[in-house]
Amino acid sequence: MKHSQQLERGRNHIVAVLRSGYPEQRNILHATSIGFIHVFAKDYVSFLEKLWHRLSGNSYSKFLHSFSMPVKVPVGVIHTFNSIVFSRLSWVVTFETTLPRESHMPPLFIRLAWRRLADERCLSVVALSECARQRLLDDLKLNQAGLAQDQLELIRGKVTLLHPPQSVLVEFEDKVKAVDFDGSLKLALIGHDFYRKGGLEVLLALDVLVDEGLDVQLNIAGKMAAGDYASRAGESEVAKAEALIEKHSSQINLMGSQPSTEVLALLRRSHIVCLPTWGETYGYSVLEGQASGCAAITTDIRALPEINNNECGWVIQVPKLANEDGDLGTSEKRDHFRKVLVSGLILAFREAHDDRIQLRNKARASLERIRCDHDPEMHAARLSEIYSKGTK
Repeated sequence: MKHSQQLERGRNHIVAVLRSGYPEQRNILHATSIGFIHVFAKDYVSFLEKLWHRLSGNSYSKFLHSFSMPVKVPVGVIHTFNSIVFSRLSWVVTFETTLPRESHMPPLFIRLAWRRLADERCLSVVALSECARQRLLDDLKLNQAGLAQDQLELIRGKVTLLHPPQSVLVEFEDKVKAVDFDGSLKLALIGHDFYRKGGLEVLLALDVLVDEGLDVQLNIAGKMAAGDYASRAGESEVAKAEALIEKHSSQINLMGSQPSTEVLALLRRSHIVCLPTWGETYGYSVLEGQASGCAAITTDIRALPEINNNECGWVIQVPKLANEDGDLGTSEKRDHFRKVLVSGLILAFREAHDDRIQLRNKARASLERIRCDHDPEMHAARLSEIYSKGTK
């Protein structure tokens, strides 16, 4: 859509973006429908990150990613994801866990970050989920930084909740034409961190059900990476997964990395999107699956209970910490977590396989949930209200 057409539909906002990764695309750059013009600006911190990568060999630093220092942004509002901005311009931050992103830094740095949030140039502190919003509010209440109460109140007044937008990708009538609800139960597992996202547990559950004679097909799109921070899968888990895939090669299709168009086409041909994850800040694949008419199977960590429920999918209750992360601190706890997860998956898959009327109802409810709770136009309108604070 041309800028002149955008301006006819709403107020024009020039929004400076410092990164163009997937979170920025999903939460900031989508908003072109009511007069947003996005410009890309350089960030001094990105140069430090490159230097850090060369010196340390590590590609990511939570500490550096917690801050941004834009270079020569003449006008507009700056909008970042997870980064607290040092600039004379107005700015907005959307965050997925808490702020600063590296919450274990010394109190001096937390105090510096929170003072930036309290500053009048910070227009809004946008939580990606209620879980993230509450975690930041809990951190402010604990106040390890020793910030003055009036500044804490300024920050609290800016914290708001705004879930990511998601367009409906298929209508229910077209969904039932794309996939047979009376045939094989078709599952999709999306993403590169296969083991963190519960891939091994899906295979273990599938092993039980296929041996029982259930007609199930699993498509896996993404890299089967191991060694993540949550499941801590190693050689034995990889060997187990490979053995199960070989055993059930007629039921399991390894697609490897796929472009987004192919992933969405896969979801349209699937009954269920699987994200029985060990660790997740949000769960974008759940939104994409629901928007494609899939019921979702997830755990109940972090934001997942906010975007999935038993009306439109299945939610597996797993052992959790007070902050809604999985309770995974020891090998014994991880073994218990896996057992709970596999048991929950077996029950959910069996129920989906045996009750196709319920499966259809969950597919319809998934589409309605996306339509009601993640409307892109409503999301863009909320952003417009926030950006307008910088022009008053």
